[in-house]
Formats: sequence, structure tokens, C-alpha cells
Amino acid sequence: MLDVSREVAFARSAFQWRGSVRPDFAHAEADGEESVWDYPRPPVAMPEWRLVQVYADRRLVADTEEAVRVLETGHPPLVFLPPDDIEWEWLQDSGVAAESIWLGQGTWYDLVIDGERIERVAWSYQRVYPEYADLQGWVAFHPARLHCVLDGESVYPQQGELGGWITRGVIGPFKGGPGSEDW
Repeated sequence: MLDVSREVAFARSAFQWRGSVRPDFAHAEADGEESVWDYPRPPVAMPEWRLVQVYADRRLVADTEEAVRVLETGHPPLVFLPPDDIEWEWLQDSGVAAESIWLGQGTWYDLVIDGERIERVAWSYQRVYPEYADLQGWVAFHPARLHCVLDGESVYPQQGELGGWITRGVIGPFKGGPGSEDW
């Protein structure tokens, strides 16, 4: 377990939006939609009961109905899968650290199939902050690098390197583009 250092506490305090007030630039949701501007900060982890599938060129890399969504103000959900529902023989530790001021510290994974490598397709936190202990060792896949599907719907990635899953029912604008660093 990680302790929240003074530096991490300072970084956490720097965000302008915390889900309690929606900014003027946020879109209003329609029936059946949820705004990322209503998500809390610090983030919350919730069960995702819909079928989650991840493919690499039509090969099923991960498949579960027991995922967890992490919801944070301004971000499309991150989706974490239990390690038992992943085809680990195709994933290799990339040697690149993954770090979140909210969730913890871990590593990125590359996918290697038939000699072809796709870099940084997934990440996992091996050391977590206490409030996210249940996510230790779970794996999130980056929808910009693999084909991610949520209950039959193809997922779109958020802009940048943040790895959020955008679907029809989630509206923004989304953190990740230029000028959104302090959202």
C-alpha cells in the first residue's frame, strides 16, 4: 500500500473541478447519458456489469463481466479487468512505469502476438493507495491501441494518453486535449 506523500497531496489539490459544480463548457446530458462532469474527484471505483471484451486483430485478449469502472471528474471511465480474465501469454512488462496520483504505481504492458509488438496497450497498479486496494493487480486496456468493446459497442479513446473509454452514453468535453491539464 502507498501512503499519500506531501507531493501527491499537493498534486491532488491542484485540480479545479471536483464534480460538485459543472463548468459552463460542459454539455448537458440527455436521457440515458451521463456527464463526466458529474463524476467525483477523488475518483470512485464502481462495478461494471456489462460485457467487456478487448481484441487485438480479432484475437480475444480479455473478456469479462466483472470489470470495474473508475470515474473521475472530466474523464471518460477507465475500465479495469480482473487478472484472471486476461490472456497473459500475449502481454509483456514494457519496463515503463505507470503512475496515477489517485490510484497508485505500476507498469505498462506491451502486447506481442506472432512476433508483432504493440507498445503500451495496458497498465496495472501493483502498489495502490488504500482507497483503491481492490484494484491492485487489475488491468486497464488503452482503447487507442486495441479494439475495446463494451456490451457490443466499440469504444472510442479519449484524446491524449489517458486511456478513458468513450461510449454513446458518456458525454464531455473530456480531459486529455491541450488546455485541459488542470480540469
